[in-house]
Amino acid sequence: MYKDEKDRISACIKNAKDLVKAAKAVISSESLPNIAFHLSIAAMEEIGKACLFRSLMYRTRPESWVRKRLDDHIEKLNYALLTPIFLKGHVTNTEISNVKSLANSLHLKRKEALYVAFDSDDFLRQISSHEAGAIVQIAEAKLEIEKMFSEATISPENLQDFDWFIDANSDEEKRGWIYSQESMTKLAQLNNDMRSWVKWLQQDSMNREKELQNLLQQELMRSKPGKEEASKRKWKFKIRLLAISHSVQQKILDEGWNHHSDWIKLSAAAEKKGNRELIFTFSLPNAVHIRDTWHIGYWPANLFVLALNIGSKGLFWWYSLNNQNTFYEEILDLDSNKYLKIKPENPALNTDWGNKKLETSDLARISLCFYALPKATASQEEQQPFAEYLRGLGFLAKTDIHLNLTPNACDLFFRSLKSGMKFYGDWDENTSFAEAFKKFFKEMIQQDEHVEELIKLSDRFEKGEKADFSDLTFDIVMQVKELCDVYFLTVFQKFAEKEITKLKLERKI
Repeated sequence: MYKDEKDRISACIKNAKDLVKAAKAVISSESLPNIAFHLSIAAMEEIGKACLFRSLMYRTRPESWVRKRLDDHIEKLNYALLTPIFLKGHVTNTEISNVKSLANSLHLKRKEALYVAFDSDDFLRQISSHEAGAIVQIAEAKLEIEKMFSEATISPENLQDFDWFIDANSDEEKRGWIYSQESMTKLAQLNNDMRSWVKWLQQDSMNREKELQNLLQQELMRSKPGKEEASKRKWKFKIRLLAISHSVQQKILDEGWNHHSDWIKLSAAAEKKGNRELIFTFSLPNAVHIRDTWHIGYWPANLFVLALNIGSKGLFWWYSLNNQNTFYEEILDLDSNKYLKIKPENPALNTDWGNKKLETSDLARISLCFYALPKATASQEEQQPFAEYLRGLGFLAKTDIHLNLTPNACDLFFRSLKSGMKFYGDWDENTSFAEAFKKFFKEMIQQDEHVEELIKLSDRFEKGEKADFSDLTFDIVMQVKELCDVYFLTVFQKFAEKEITKLKLERKI
């Protein structure tokens, strides 16, 4: 095992050396700064990989932990950038601050300079010869330091501390604390000694965990607050959603939502997520006991997810849909010795959303939905359409090539539509669902054939047929979901208009 890891480390260093050599060649002879930039970043990733293999060699981390990080570009760059700082044992605030965002920015810039973008005005980011030359020099310097690291004697304890520091840097919450003013002040007090600082960080982390446990015990013993204290905000929830169908921009969120809402605040995640994450926060009052925070907080969280999906007519969820539509790693044609990529003829796992962005008009509809959706005290009959809608979203999120749950999702969206039309008075027992459906959607769906197809599909689910649903694609399911969105938005709009009329009459009186 020891020999294998040493061989792997040597191979990484040799490959990094070759990549740096190639980067220097293309920038000097061919004048290709973008390619030189890419090769230099790849060299640094190989250096980071060598650091990961060293964790295996010293047995400070299990193989599963290392394997998970081998395909993470930013993680490997973090190792390459932080290793020399940790090795020399002395660090300044400036060095730490620079490393904080350098790995992420290098990775993003490399992608933008290597691949032509579909929706960018520039198509391909241009790296200057000066910038490419600087990155080549950095990669070369990191390579020399890595050689020194390989020849140096490092204790497993020091390497374990280093692995802990890298892990903490990968955690958003811990990273904020590591680079806080308090932490930077402590680093200065320790005469910028890196290893002593990391030891302090670990101890401080354990102390914080103990404090949290003590606070938890105190909260469990807390008596009921008085009337004045009960309304004070105490519990702040932060929830992260994946924007599967839309991209999100902070400027739009501020203008369309945050400037008008005190209770719920929206923010776009960091740029490294490609504007595909939406974070929302809300607070609960002091009157809510810690034992009830999960239960009471879960309802407004669900309510907002409902509003987001209905109002945007898109797809937002707590975790990503599994769009893996292959079951193999590779297929080799032995005759031609070429690798093939074969996908199902009728994939039912994803849809083409196009280049949709969350706009101010979407946020206005989301606000309407959040206002009009049933509250926690509403009857089961009123809540039923939306409980079925949420379950439909959940089935979509759990669909993959091995377990296609799109029929289950489609069935639940139809159930949501039917129970909603019953509750809001657009379908009664005297008419068939087909009649009620055609009456409500006649102006929205122009093609009669398409209407009939959707009604037939609804009938198949209603009769509980154990039919073959291989023809049911993700696109069809999303069409049924959008019928729900259109219907509920229409109902909510009428509800809002009635409320506005009611307020006007009250003011006149």
